Amino acid sequence: MEQGESAMALTDITIRKTMASTSLLRLPEVKRRTGLARSTIYLRIRRGEFSSSINLGGRAVAWLESEIDEWIRDRVKASRVRDG
Repeated sequence: MEQGESAMALTDITIRKTMASTSLLRLPEVKRRTGLARSTIYLRIRRGEFSSSINLGGRAVAWLESEIDEWIRDRVKASRVRDG
């Protein structure tokens, strides 16, 4: 297997593992879980402070549940350090 084929195979495995272990969340659920408004989510994406959405086609987008959960855990940790 050539180097390019090897990289593609690893990427495919990574994508399969990611998709097997998580779900896609649409904007209303992301807003509900994070407590952020739509405009704040997109502002933080532009600033690199929030996970980018995945284009599902047309105007539909979603986020990986695992990335949203990680963002929430990071906010809790930061809060605990600041408050502690």
